[in-house]
Amino acid sequence: MKFTVSLAAMAALVTLGACDQLSPSRQEASAEKAATTPAPKAGPNAVQVASTSLPATSGQPDGQGLAGNPNAIPASSTLTPAVDRAYLIGRWTDGRDCQESGQFTADGRYTNTAGQTAAWTLEGNQLTLTFDGAAPRTLQVSAADQNTLNVVNPDGTNGRSTRC
Repeated sequence: MKFTVSLAAMAALVTLGACDQLSPSRQEASAEKAATTPAPKAGPNAVQVASTSLPATSGQPDGQGLAGNPNAIPASSTLTPAVDRAYLIGRWTDGRDCQESGQFTADGRYTNTAGQTAAWTLEGNQLTLTFDGAAPRTLQVSAADQNTLNVVNPDGTNGRSTRC
């Protein structure tokens, strides 16, 4: 416990020194005290720390990172979600007015702002809407972020829908 408190106090002093909140003479005194203060004795359950920096990899040949977590998001990831059924389910608006929104439901039904219903399917980035008595309409979709859907209509025009 004393080690943790000492470590926290040293971190606070370093932070204050980095922000020029602590005068140089007090910085030197703090550094000298830290250097001359004996390390606390380790108890029977103490964990020894050999380094103050973390390794770049876990040492595993598959390069899964520090924790070896296969679900870890790589540093190069853009964090753009994939458009799948779960992503689409909910209310969406094309005009940023959630009073006028369409809704995708988990049972494969879509209801537009006029109250018309359609069956919807998603295969890859192809969203197909089939309204009662009409030919299927296929849109190309991609996620801009968790709440924004980019749409390319069959005629090639672009659209954007926002989650409500």
